[in-house]
Amino acid sequence: MPLPENQAFINFSERNILYLEKNLEAKKKSLLLELQGLLLLNVLMLCMARKHITTIDFVVKEASYTRLCSTKKILTVNGLFLGPPIYMRKGDRLKVTVRNEGDNNDTIHWYDFGSVWNLKY
Repeated sequence: MPLPENQAFINFSERNILYLEKNLEAKKKSLLLELQGLLLLNVLMLCMARKHITTIDFVVKEASYTRLCSTKKILTVNGLFLGPPIYMRKGDRLKVTVRNEGDNNDTIHWYDFGSVWNLKY
C-alpha cells in the first residue's frame, strides 16, 4: 500500500533530521577534540618557554688575607677568593646579580674552564 504523498515527505524529513542530528553530534565531538589538542599544544609550548632561570647573587667586598706574615686586602666574591664556581648545562638560563661593596670599581672576568668543548664524553 503506497503512502500518501505528504506522509512520504514527513518520513523523508524525519530521516534527514536524524541524519543531520547525528552528523552535528559527530562534528561537535570532532571540534571539541581539536580544541583540546590545541589547548594541550599551547600548554606544552608555554612549559617549554618558561624554562627555569637560575638566579645567583654575588657580593664583592674586601677581606684581609695573610700570607707569609704579610696581610693584604683582597677582593672576594661571597667570601671566596676567585669566587664560587657556577655549574651550568647547555641551554640553561642564568641571572647573575652583582653587588659591589668594595671601595673601588672592579671588573669580574668570566672563564669557562670546564666548558662543553673541554669535556670528554
